[in-house]
Amino acid sequence: MWTESDSPNLPPGWSFTYKEVSNGVYVVRLESRHGLAIEMTGTDVDAILRQAIEATTDIDRQLTELRAKHPKKHSSAVRPGNTPNPNLPTPMWTETDNTLTRTFRFPDFKVAFSFMTDVAEEAEHQQHHPWWSNEYNVVSFRLHTHDAGNTVTDKDHALAAAIDQLAAEYGGQ
Repeated sequence: MWTESDSPNLPPGWSFTYKEVSNGVYVVRLESRHGLAIEMTGTDVDAILRQAIEATTDIDRQLTELRAKHPKKHSSAVRPGNTPNPNLPTPMWTETDNTLTRTFRFPDFKVAFSFMTDVAEEAEHQQHHPWWSNEYNVVSFRLHTHDAGNTVTDKDHALAAAIDQLAAEYGGQ
């Protein structure tokens, strides 16, 4: 059972939860309003939280620096008048087992992380959230619509098109 808690020491836009995973061992999870998360494990929740707060502060600082170097060229990938046609096939995505999948490679971790932040904003705008993973400069996606019985729908194709557009802006391949 996760326990939600507020902390006055958290950077703006971050919240945290924690749970005991075994006798005296806890997992602390900090999550940003953009869906980015940090999980740390240990025996002292307060010490873990302090370390995680340091990490979030560093992430926020790095994102600010990266955005200053690479300002957005868009307010959002998909807006009226700029809406991809969801009936067209989405290039480079693979549909297997009722799921669209694709992996992107970026120049480095900071660029991949900035891309993920913009995808999080777009997913919020579309109210359709991907499963994704990130390792260094690689970001992988799996898209399907839970409300449609975990099948691929127009929502998935629209989000895939927006992700493609954002990836191109960040040099993703």
